[in-house]
Amino acid sequence: MNARRHPWRIALVIVAVLLGIPVAIVGIAWLTYNSSVTTDLSVSGGALVSADGRTVSVTAGALCDDTVTLTADEQPASVVITLHDTHPRIARCSGMPGFAVYHVPLVQPLGRRRLLDGLTGDRIPFFDVADVVRPTYVPPGYVFRYDAPEAVELFSYGYPPLPKAAVCSQLYERGDDVLIITQGGTLLPPRAKPRHITVSGHPALEFTGAITWTAHGQRFTVSAQDLSAAELIAVAYGMPA
Repeated sequence: MNARRHPWRIALVIVAVLLGIPVAIVGIAWLTYNSSVTTDLSVSGGALVSADGRTVSVTAGALCDDTVTLTADEQPASVVITLHDTHPRIARCSGMPGFAVYHVPLVQPLGRRRLLDGLTGDRIPFFDVADVVRPTYVPPGYVFRYDAPEAVELFSYGYPPLPKAAVCSQLYERGDDVLIITQGGTLLPPRAKPRHITVSGHPALEFTGAITWTAHGQRFTVSAQDLSAAELIAVAYGMPA
């Protein structure tokens, strides 16, 4: 092509290039903003295994635009579980993470196999739901919702990391209030001044909104924000003596 005879064609090419640069920049920025990455997370605290041994549950936190999944790699002597957090490359959500319970089904019951953390390789203690002790008394209006590992992080943000312990929390809801009955090692309210009481003959500690005691070699805790001390004691007496 003779540039001297068709200068308008050269001008069009220059204009197209100049227009294409910002479009390309906007496109790259849009792809970056809307793309996501997946990060593997270590399991905090212990796990819960269903009564049939075919479902493992853990507690984990995530921001509002994250998607968390739990996977299991089953081997003859072990089951390795890993949390996967898929989140935008550029966070569009701020604030404290929300905690939830995540589940993964197993092809075969866990049985005597070890439960391991896929990120660290550490052994994860677990609580068998078949060993959960249900209360004989629940205050009117409270309805059982689900079992979970230690439920502290489901409702509070000021606690230290969960200890590696085999714990189960039963959750009963009435409106916005939740009655939590925890069986196994648990964290006590920080800086609280308890009152010493007795539950079914066992020494117990009464905090504001919680009562905890040890029976048959394991710790029990009942807690709720809207229940009086007398109602919490009634729930406690509904547990095994």
